[in-house]
Amino acid sequence: MKYNSSFFTCGPFVSASMGVDDFAANMYYAYLFQDSLTQQEAMRTQIATLPEAQEDEILHKKSQLDYLEAIFQLQLTLAEDPEAES
Repeated sequence: MKYNSSFFTCGPFVSASMGVDDFAANMYYAYLFQDSLTQQEAMRTQIATLPEAQEDEILHKKSQLDYLEAIFQLQLTLAEDPEAES
C-alpha cells in the first residue's frame, strides 16, 4: 500500500498511522468477502428454488453465479498479493 505525504513519516506515530491504514484495508476486504459469499449463497438458493421447466432462467442465474464466483476469486488474488493492485 502506498503512503502519501499526509501521513506521518517520522516520530512515534508512524507505525500507528500505517497500522490504521492496514486495518481499514483489511476491514474493507473482509466486507467484500462477506458480501460476495452472501450474494453467491442467495443466487444458489434462487437457482435451487426455480422449477426445472424454466431452463432459460436457470441458465441466466448460473451465468450470474459464475460471474460472482469470478469476482470472488479476483478478490482472493488481490488479498493474497497486494502488489497485484498496482
